Amino acid sequence: MPVARVTAAAIDRLEPGQTLWDTEVRGFGVRRQVVETVFVFKAISPVTRKQIFVTIGRRSRGEWTIDEARKKATEFRLMMRDGQDPSIGAKTRTKAMTVAELCDAYLADARNSPLDRVGRPKKESTLATDSGRIEGHIKPLLGDLPVAAVTLADVETFLQRVARGDSAKRAKASGRGAVPKGGKGTASRTVGLLGAVFTFAMRRGLRDDNPVRGVRRF
Repeated sequence: MPVARVTAAAIDRLEPGQTLWDTEVRGFGVRRQVVETVFVFKAISPVTRKQIFVTIGRRSRGEWTIDEARKKATEFRLMMRDGQDPSIGAKTRTKAMTVAELCDAYLADARNSPLDRVGRPKKESTLATDSGRIEGHIKPLLGDLPVAAVTLADVETFLQRVARGDSAKRAKASGRGAVPKGGKGTASRTVGLLGAVFTFAMRRGLRDDNPVRGVRRF
């Protein structure tokens, strides 16, 4: 793919199917299609750690100028600096992600910048424990819920279900590897981890509140 500053002359030289990536704003580009020319943005999402590809708008018909599209791409980069995913609309951002996907993003972030609450590096054993609690308890019981839909009542029910071994029963029924243990201690520690996961969601603009706050643990 060609790389150069996006200008009118550079766009005119593009062949159908080619994309020109801008040297001024990282991730900003313009794609020449058979009929239309569209401005695009490509980057790695700070939420999912996966590549995103966003269509900014059409240059054809005068809908977007180069300067307007470059400015929008700059706004996207600022959103990413704040931990937001520009491929997810502001109104639908929380509906687009499930608790299971949020947990994956949380673990990916922890592995890429592994610091605990006081700024010390997280131990690999801590990350392994967090992953085990997520896979053994949080995903089986809450994983399918949209991030925006989780309530304090859901977390209280989750606490009780982990304590009485519901997640362990699910694991046995599914026939998968190691069976997680239930119990009050496990339930309390897992809810503590869930609180950290939702704090991460708040930092990423996925929620305005933490549904774990106010839950009385054992």
